[in-house]
Amino acid sequence: MPIAGDLESIEINSFSQGNISFKLDRNLDYLMVSSIRLAYLGCVP
Repeated sequence: MPIAGDLESIEINSFSQGNISFKLDRNLDYLMVSSIRLAYLGCVP
């Protein structure tokens, strides 16, 4: 059994089949948020 506080291993076990697409989705969301934030900060003096 995984350690109760070890969310990462629980996440990997739960999403073992779709883990690659799950991580890709998270990375794409992070990139989108970062680019929007950079564009917003670039427009603000």
